[in-house]
Amino acid sequence: WEWLFKRDITPTDKHIGVGGWVIGRGLIDQGLNVDMLMLTSLGMLLALPIFWAVFGSLSSTVLAAGMFLLAGVVWTRGAMGLMPEMHERVYSLLVYASVIVQGTSFALHKISAFQSSTAHDARQAWQEARKVDGMIATTAFIAIVGFATLWTFDLQPIRELGLGAAVGTAGLLLLTVVMTPAVGLLAGVRPFGRRPPQQNRLALVIQR
Repeated sequence: WEWLFKRDITPTDKHIGVGGWVIGRGLIDQGLNVDMLMLTSLGMLLALPIFWAVFGSLSSTVLAAGMFLLAGVVWTRGAMGLMPEMHERVYSLLVYASVIVQGTSFALHKISAFQSSTAHDARQAWQEARKVDGMIATTAFIAIVGFATLWTFDLQPIRELGLGAAVGTAGLLLLTVVMTPAVGLLAGVRPFGRRPPQQNRLALVIQR
């Protein structure tokens, strides 16, 4: 019960206090790395069947997984490392979770719009897929503003969570609008045009 009133933690032996803190900090960092890798892997494993069921194409599935999950997480983590006074904490895992969820949603809308095009030319199909960019940008803007409001909190971990999530969402928006069509053209991803009715129904159910 004394922990309820404890204001500070002091080591039992002052000679080993510093060493214990360094070891503890290292264990926390390693634990965060393991959790981050596990979260990313689980997100990928869960998203791949969804992408395959909706797109029905290996190339589109790989494009979506690579751009929005792998690139999104790597981009976000790299951006967090460039921010001053930014440290990876337990709350940082929520940033990666946000990137996985939003990246999956953006990928479903963008690449589905590309594949539903009746154009035979991939460049023209990507041009037609720009019709969903406004909706994606609006969703991203709302998310960025919402995450940015966390900066008003006094707790530093919460402030870092809001900043990291806002930057990650902005990165996903750039990946959606600019990078995905460019990589898709370079990789030779082709639109499907009209799909079988059964697959259309499955895609609509999953997207809802």
